[in-house]
Amino acid sequence: MVLVGTLISSSTVSAEPKPGNAAVGGTLAVTGLREPEESIESLHRQGEERFDAGDYGGARESWTGAYEQVEPSEETWPYRATLLSLIVTTSVSEFSSDGDRDTLRQVATMVDDALEADLDPEIRTILEEERERLTPYLDPPPSPREAEPELPAPAPQPEPRKPLLPPPVWIGGGATLLAGGLAAVIAGSRFRPRAIELVESAGDSRSASPGREFIADEQAKGTGWMVAGSLIATAGATALVIGLLRLTRAR
Repeated sequence: MVLVGTLISSSTVSAEPKPGNAAVGGTLAVTGLREPEESIESLHRQGEERFDAGDYGGARESWTGAYEQVEPSEETWPYRATLLSLIVTTSVSEFSSDGDRDTLRQVATMVDDALEADLDPEIRTILEEERERLTPYLDPPPSPREAEPELPAPAPQPEPRKPLLPPPVWIGGGATLLAGGLAAVIAGSRFRPRAIELVESAGDSRSASPGREFIADEQAKGTGWMVAGSLIATAGATALVIGLLRLTRAR
């Protein structure tokens, strides 16, 4: 690392020495520097020594002390920017050692405050780059689960409807109902002729009241059988057709 005298001169800081501004030990006098209890050069040297010894927290404190003693002005901003760069560097090294994220946030605040000043474009560019160096360390990286983009839940797919009955059941049941219905229709159609035969075999007349009433009653029963048989046969035929269609689709 470079000593403060070199940093000040390389940062284009130039000013006439003034009485009372001379640093202890005959160091360079700079316009805008307060007269501290401990000289800026001494703090700067301490920062170098502590950084080289791996005492990053101590180096940061020394350089921060030097930075706070330099009053901001157009002449002193190059040196202040250099100190901020050193503070950022040692803060990152300090975080690598002990993970102190709060310190990084404090240093980021220092850089942000500096960027609010009326700076030379070159100085502003340097400070913006230093601020970007801190950005990756300010917040903990997301866990792999959080890093994955959250996809919308897939819409529930309707389950395929299963047939209530397999095709063979439809076919068998339909055929049974169809046969039963047709048998009921045939049986119903026989009620009236059989009633007439019974009346005639008994020697009764179909025009007489008892014979006529018996035939009418039997005819009504036969009609009921025929109607019910027709309904059953229709249901059986429908079930038979459904079973045949499902059996064809299944193949």
